[in-house]
Amino acid sequence: MKKKLMHAVILSAACVLCAGHLAAAETIPSGDPEEQTGAVSDPEDTDEALSEVKKMLEVGEETDPTEKEYVSLKEVQVYESPDENGAVAGSLRFETKVEASPAERAGWSLVTANDASGERVHGYVVDSALSRTSNIEAAKEYLTVSADSEVLDYPGQRDGDVIGEVMEYDEVELTGLIGSTWGRIRFLDDELEEKEGYVLTDILPGAEELAQTLIEQQAGRADENADADGVDAGTISESSGSGIFAEAEDHITAGVSENSYGVMVGDPVAVSSDAKLIPLGTFRITHYCPCSICNGPYINGATSTGAVATTNHTIAVDPTQIPYGSKVVINGQVYVAEDCGGGIKTNCIDIYVETHEESDAKGVYYTDVYLLEE
Repeated sequence: MKKKLMHAVILSAACVLCAGHLAAAETIPSGDPEEQTGAVSDPEDTDEALSEVKKMLEVGEETDPTEKEYVSLKEVQVYESPDENGAVAGSLRFETKVEASPAERAGWSLVTANDASGERVHGYVVDSALSRTSNIEAAKEYLTVSADSEVLDYPGQRDGDVIGEVMEYDEVELTGLIGSTWGRIRFLDDELEEKEGYVLTDILPGAEELAQTLIEQQAGRADENADADGVDAGTISESSGSGIFAEAEDHITAGVSENSYGVMVGDPVAVSSDAKLIPLGTFRITHYCPCSICNGPYINGATSTGAVATTNHTIAVDPTQIPYGSKVVINGQVYVAEDCGGGIKTNCIDIYVETHEESDAKGVYYTDVYLLEE
């Protein structure tokens, strides 16, 4: 719509320009042409002016800043100004389609979208919460569940909440795929009401193969687009690096290295014997890693505070109970509260680890937790 309006305005200007030249030509008095100075523009001037109008049209198409993007988090706050300490205008849920344009502050976008209740929301969202493409590849397959499983409201064990369950041999409809790890299904709950949620594809025979086929198709389309744009597919181009992720790199501290999978690994820090500790109570301790099982589509290594998640260092907390930046002692080791999660409620802490195997091996346990006072 904006492009059409811009075209209409510029074309109107072109018409006015041409009409002006015609009017000038009609009012030329007869007589010696040499005496008629400045009455009519040179035809070359007209061609040049029309050429400028054409350039304006081309620029108008290229510089329209509005794009369709999708929310990649379970829920994101929309602010009245590009400031996370500012007033909240509303919130948007996972996979909501938004109209987005760059905000005046780096790392933010100005968005307009309908929220879950259908209300129109307009405001600012951090860029890290948006994806240029849909997080879900549409599918329509009827499959038989191979094992009992909980169904989550978001494709990530860290942020997802249980909304139901499916049992072995249940028939479900697969309506979408998030990579090859998560499937969106339509199922019947205990009251026989139809719901939609997310399960791991390993309980849906045939889903992983379908996901792989879709991934290969996407890769083929990406190669075609790259060839059309003159870009080598698979090549990472240098970026200016602005916003939350670039800033997060500045927070990587000494004693941290990057493993071959791009995970930041920190050295364990033991609490000193003379440290002053404030008891916080007994907490449920869980573990998460950077994989898509834990995080769903949001697996870029950045935490909710913008810091780079680091093993032996980062923990996810309920920030209303433990403020971000707090140093917390768990079993004699010092961690820093840098992240949160939808499933991280009161008296629960999620410790960031290197792999999903390590997360499973360490499991869930309860222990006393302390705040390190400095």
